[in-house]
Amino acid sequence: MKVSRHELANGVNLTCVIGDRYKTNVMTAYFIRPLTRREAACNALLPQVLCRGSESRPDLRSLSEALDDLYGATMCGGVRKIGELHAFGLSADFIGDGFSGGGQTEGVAELLTEALFRPVTQNGVFRADYVESEREKLADAILALKNDKTTYAIRRLESLSCGGEPYGVGELGGEQELAGITPKSLWAHYQNALAASRLELFYCGCREDAAVTLREWLERRYEGFGGGFKGRVCAAQDAPFVAKAAGAPRAFTEHMDVTQTKLALLWRTGAGAGGPGFMPAYLASTLYGGSTTSKLFLNVRERLSLCYFASASNDRHKGVMKAVSGVEPENAEQAKEEILRQWDDVAAGRFTDGDVANAKASMINAWRNACDSPGGLERFWQGQAAAGLTESADDWESMLNAVTADDAARAAKGFTLDSVYMMKPDNEE
Repeated sequence: MKVSRHELANGVNLTCVIGDRYKTNVMTAYFIRPLTRREAACNALLPQVLCRGSESRPDLRSLSEALDDLYGATMCGGVRKIGELHAFGLSADFIGDGFSGGGQTEGVAELLTEALFRPVTQNGVFRADYVESEREKLADAILALKNDKTTYAIRRLESLSCGGEPYGVGELGGEQELAGITPKSLWAHYQNALAASRLELFYCGCREDAAVTLREWLERRYEGFGGGFKGRVCAAQDAPFVAKAAGAPRAFTEHMDVTQTKLALLWRTGAGAGGPGFMPAYLASTLYGGSTTSKLFLNVRERLSLCYFASASNDRHKGVMKAVSGVEPENAEQAKEEILRQWDDVAAGRFTDGDVANAKASMINAWRNACDSPGGLERFWQGQAAAGLTESADDWESMLNAVTADDAARAAKGFTLDSVYMMKPDNEE
C-alpha cells in the first residue's frame, strides 16, 4: 500500500492511498473547521443540500442518471466530529477504472467537484425547497439520536462534561440553531467555508496512474472555480486536542423512559493524538475496557455479573477516555464502584504480561480491520489529516510494540476522572 500527500493550493490537500486489492474506489472532499455551536447545524446541513444538484445536473434525477452512467457510482454528504474540529463534505464510491471501461475516476471527480463548487441556485442563493427539505430530515435525525439510549448517554456525557468546550457540541448541531437557518444564511456560510476552511481531498484506489491523473485533473479544474484557490486565506483553526484541567469529579443524573440504567464516565487522559503519551494511554484504555479480555468485560460483566455490557474507548483527538455500561437500576451504585475499582487496578499496574499481549493483539486487529476497505482507509486518513498527522496504521503497530506494561500504568496514573453520568428510569427517585 502506498500513501502520498499533495498540496494543491493554500489549505487544499489531496491524500492518495493506492492498494492493488481494492476493486471499489473512494473519493471524498471535506471542509475542516473549528467545531462551534453556532456553526454546527450549518455544517451538517450544507453537504445534504449540495447533494441535491449542481449547475448542469440540477435535481436528484439528473444526478442519479449521471452516477448510473458511471457503473452505479454513489455520492452522499457526510459530517464528522474529530476532537475539537468539524469535518463536513461529500463522499463518492465507484468501481475502479481497471474493472470497467475506464474514465470513472475523472467522471466521479467532475460530479463531486461540481456539486461542491457549483451547486444549483435560485435567486443567487440555495434553492429554498432543497434547504427546507433537508432541514426537516436533519431535524428528524437530531430527534432520533435519543432512540439509541447507550449512544445518547455518551452524547449527554460529552455535552455535560465538556459543556464549555467545543467537544461538547454534537456533530449534527442543535435544534434551535437549525431552525434559524435560511437559504440566504446557509449560502453565506457556504461562501465563508469556501474562502476560509481547510479542504481535505482523499482518493483510495488500485491504480497509481489514476491517482496521478486525478491530481493533475484537480489542479486544472480548480483554476476554473472562481479563479481557483490561489491567494485564499484559511482561518486559524484550533488544534484538535484540547485538554482542560479537571477539578473534583462531577456527578450528573437524568431520568428518561428507560428500563435499564445507563452509566457513563469520562476521564481526561492528558495525552492527545500525535503526542508522546498517546500510545501508552491508548494501551491503558484497552487494558481497562477496550476488548473482550479487558478488566471491565472479564470482571464487571462476566465474573460479578453487575452489568449487561461494559466497555471503554479512548478519543485520541480530544484526549479523553469514556466508559459506558448498562445495569439494572438497583445495581447502579455497586457497578459504578466496581468500574472505578478496575481503573484503579490499571493505574496501579495490576495486570499481567498476558493481559498486555491480549490488549495489543486486540488493538492491532482493530486497526487492520478498520483499514481493510477503502472506506475504512478514508476515515483513518481523513482523521490523520485533520489532526496534522502522517503515521499509518503500520506505524501505529510499531509504536505499540515499543510500549511496555510500565508505560501503560504510568500513563494511566495521569488520567483524571472528570465526571460520572447516570441515565435512570423515570420512575426511580
